Amino acid sequence: MTYQTANLLTAGRIGQPLPPASILLPDQRFQLCPVIHPAGGVGDPASRTFWSAEANARYIVRESGTDIFGHTPDWSAKRVNLGEHGRRAPLGRNGAIPPGFALWRAADEVARHERGDAPVAWHMIGWLDQERSETDWRFKLQAFLDRNLVVQGMICDWAVHRHADAQGRWVTKPHVHILATARFYAGPRAGQPQPNWLTSRKMREALKDAW
Repeated sequence: MTYQTANLLTAGRIGQPLPPASILLPDQRFQLCPVIHPAGGVGDPASRTFWSAEANARYIVRESGTDIFGHTPDWSAKRVNLGEHGRRAPLGRNGAIPPGFALWRAADEVARHERGDAPVAWHMIGWLDQERSETDWRFKLQAFLDRNLVVQGMICDWAVHRHADAQGRWVTKPHVHILATARFYAGPRAGQPQPNWLTSRKMREALKDAW
């Protein structure tokens, strides 16, 4: 199988429920969490960052907007640490893939009435080597996605976050966010959970080891 990157401004999107401490303190090289809608709905707007696939997608590229729960928080102040971002998808699937945020909104909409207890996406954070270049980061990331997720038919939006001060000291240590599909995105089963995408602990542990 071959692969491609859809470098659309609206396609490099990602995000999910990780405690703030996990983002600030890289105690693990790779972290993975499911994006699952809250059973009782979302109250405080500040808590909406990670409760939908679309909000996760918007968070990663620091683009505010609305998801199925309403307005997302304003992340514009965080744009200073946004680096490269894009989408990896199986070659030849472009016509079947909803563009940009629409991919994630479609999964959210179906989850409202079908298997709302199942993940609408998978959100991952991988910590990057602080001594390597952004080009090195991109090559490592794309190879990782292609070999472990895209080859299974999954679509992955990704974004690098990093920020150094004038003296070259890291204010935001370099890491990448990955949002991967957890549900079928095309065909008669579109929106339904895909049972072979990271649904077992063994699969998830193997992915962590691959990073």
